[in-house]
Amino acid sequence: MKKIGIGHNKGGVGKTTFCFCLGGAFAEMDKRVLMVDMEQRGSLSSPFAKNINDIPCVITDVLPDDRGPTKTVVHKTDFENIDPVPANLTLGRLENDLISERDSHYCLADKFTEIEGQYDVILLDAPSNLGLATRSVLTASEGVIIPLEAQDYSVKRTGYLDTVIQKVRKRGNPSLTVLGYVTNRATTGGDRSSRISSR
Repeated sequence: MKKIGIGHNKGGVGKTTFCFCLGGAFAEMDKRVLMVDMEQRGSLSSPFAKNINDIPCVITDVLPDDRGPTKTVVHKTDFENIDPVPANLTLGRLENDLISERDSHYCLADKFTEIEGQYDVILLDAPSNLGLATRSVLTASEGVIIPLEAQDYSVKRTGYLDTVIQKVRKRGNPSLTVLGYVTNRATTGGDRSSRISSR
């Protein structure tokens, strides 16, 4: 069961769209895919629900560990081979709920042991910040893909994420690897974008 995090600490780089499309590609390859939304805006959850705030069970209903089994937040949809674990605004209270947990960044990883072998791929959509949700995604993942925009600011911001990745490797997940950087958006009207895209 491969666990892949999708992350960038800058919004608007197409991170969630990339995660959704990657999940669809795996599903078309007949892989069983679990898509985990770890962003309180619920962007990854939106294609699977009319109103994300009306979803009865979301990721925060099983974090911390003792709140319930993982299967209760796995939803079935009309998308073949894809099951989502949705999120909504309740995810905003995650850090407060886990502040007393010394090893809180392990809680998400621990939940996946309950569904070991049920999926071929787990995709985790991290929020556009470097808080506990992102650190939890990195701790739970075997590899991370970083979508970015071919623009100076977007490229520079990856440096902050790289620093967090190094810390997670050192303290929580030594096997975490960067699977690649994906140029998800590019402006072709000038030389600068072309130079950045070729890096």
